[in-house]
Amino acid sequence: MAMAMAPPPPPGRRFLGVATFENGGGALSLAEAWMDFLRLAQVAPTLCNADLCLELPDATTVWLHSLVVCVWSREAHDRVLRAATKNEMANGPMKSHPLKPSALGLGALSQGTIVQLVEFLYSGSVDVDAFEALELLDVAEDWCIEALRELCRSYLRFAATSGALLGRFRGAPATDMLRALSLSSKHGVGFVTGTVAAAIASDWRRLEHDPLLPQVPQACLHLAVQALARKATATLALPASLEASQNPNPNPDPKADPGPNTNPNPNPNP
Repeated sequence: MAMAMAPPPPPGRRFLGVATFENGGGALSLAEAWMDFLRLAQVAPTLCNADLCLELPDATTVWLHSLVVCVWSREAHDRVLRAATKNEMANGPMKSHPLKPSALGLGALSQGTIVQLVEFLYSGSVDVDAFEALELLDVAEDWCIEALRELCRSYLRFAATSGALLGRFRGAPATDMLRALSLSSKHGVGFVTGTVAAAIASDWRRLEHDPLLPQVPQACLHLAVQALARKATATLALPASLEASQNPNPNPDPKADPGPNTNPNPNPNP
């Protein structure tokens, strides 16, 4: 099944990233780039044709515009064009031999993340979860797309404080956890390690016999073991209700009524 991308839609629908990007000597808004694209389409329509065919893992093909990729960074544009040129020289027309994600350095990405990348390139925004944000951050660093880099880092910080990051990895396959740890270490997002460790600790019964668990970095496993130890200590602690029943008045108020006077000699100085 083939799917052709229309020219990029006007921004503003839900732009979650940086509103401007560097293009040459100054900052250029995505809206200005969109208007430039439309003007160019009027005077040189062949330049604005979708000229890049990308084959997704499920064999769906998506037609893209190299000019749209060029808007975001020179590195991204050069990489895509080099891959396209090499592909056509080796295999013939792109229509019959589309680009594979691996040719663009995207071979490790899930199909969903590749689709999210295409959406970002055309709209300047994207809805992601924590794992997709880590994968897109890897692409953003590799392709030098500053707006996508800031979007992913901002989302990961938000997800860490809101609990969404822990929720994403709790119950996740060990393969996802390993990839998240690898990407977070590669790009200096250290707080992800603590979150994955907490997810491992919360799901220890399922993961303790997983053959991939020994591949988890020792620092992360150490944090997970510490979390398990704290949980075990809290479980073994005396419940507050039971403690209160055994010691009903542990901190008596010195001003409280001492009760009836049982002294046999109430008047020691007659």
